[in-house]
Amino acid sequence: MSIRALLISVIIFILVPACIVVYVYPPQQNAFYPSCFFNRTTGLYCPGCGTLRALHYVLHGQIVSAIRSNLMFVILAPLFCWFVVRLVFFNARDDKQGVVFGGNRLFLLILAYGVLFFWILRNLPWMPFCWFVPQ
Repeated sequence: MSIRALLISVIIFILVPACIVVYVYPPQQNAFYPSCFFNRTTGLYCPGCGTLRALHYVLHGQIVSAIRSNLMFVILAPLFCWFVVRLVFFNARDDKQGVVFGGNRLFLLILAYGVLFFWILRNLPWMPFCWFVPQ
């Protein structure tokens, strides 16, 4: 199976239904969504805390609320979508490529350090870093 077919299958059978569930059932009002293990054990927020709420807000067009829930998700979601579209429609002709990010190690390193930096900043107790308000 090619990467293109695999990505299209994942989008159709996993991502679209998941987005429909998050759109219809708000994460802050339904207990069936998983809670963050890192947050439960340490009391700190991981880079993914608030992502479901942010996705719900983005799907409803409430960008400011999404930013308050998870800024990194709001910034990286369009980038992720662009890479998926690029891979599916433009780069999928050659299965040897196989790397979503085009094999750019510098980009992956910057992304990893950005996530780590966000993780640290969102747990600082003073303004402007304590903007994250769990809902």
